[in-house]
Amino acid sequence: MSLVFVDLDGTLLVKTSAERLFFRYLVRRKVLGIRQGSAFLTFTFQWIDTYGKHVWKKNKAYLAHLKVCEIESLAAHFVHETLMQYLCPTMRQRLEMHHRNGDETVLLTGTLDCIAKPLILLLEMPHCCATVCETVKGRFSHVPPIIHPYGQEKLRIGRDLCRKLGYHLSECTAYANSIHDRSLLEAVARPVVVHPDRRLRRIADSCSWEIIA
Repeated sequence: MSLVFVDLDGTLLVKTSAERLFFRYLVRRKVLGIRQGSAFLTFTFQWIDTYGKHVWKKNKAYLAHLKVCEIESLAAHFVHETLMQYLCPTMRQRLEMHHRNGDETVLLTGTLDCIAKPLILLLEMPHCCATVCETVKGRFSHVPPIIHPYGQEKLRIGRDLCRKLGYHLSECTAYANSIHDRSLLEAVARPVVVHPDRRLRRIADSCSWEIIA
C-alpha cells in the first residue's frame, strides 16, 4: 500500500482546466459582475511584480465579495453537471487500480477546494489538497490564496501529507502533466507523466519515466 498523488488539470482532466471551466460556468449564470472583474484586474496589477508570469495562477480575486456558501453549492453542481465529462478514461482506470490495490489517493491540485472536494467524493479519493482562499465574514476576499498547491509548494504539501499519514515521499507515486510539477515527480519513487508538456516530456524521456500520452 502506498500514497498516490494525482494532479487535476491536464492530468485527471483531458487537456483542460477545471477552474477555467468553472469561471465560464459562473459567467453563464451571471454570478460574476463588475466588482469581481475590478478585483481581478486590481489583483493582477498589485501582485504582478511578486508573482510575475504566475500571477494568473494566483489570481482568485474573480470570486471577491461572493458568498462562500453560494459558490460551494454552485461548484458542487458544476462538478456533477460539467466536470465529470472531462475526466481522462485512462486515469479513471488508474485510480480504480490503485484503490483495488489498497493505495491511498490524493488529489493534489491548484484548483479551488470547493471544486476538488465534491470531485474526490465522486471518485472515491480519500484525500485532497487544493487551493484555499481567504474569506471574510462568509465572503471571498481579494488577496492571494492561503494555500496554493503549485510548483515547489506541491512538493512541500506532499511532504507534509506524507508525515501526517505515515508515508515516505520517496516511496510514493505521482501523476502530473506540467514542468511545474517536476520537483514533486523527481521526489517520488514512481513518477508518471500524463499528456506532458514539451519540457516535461523531454525530462521524462531522459529519466525513463512512464508516459501516458
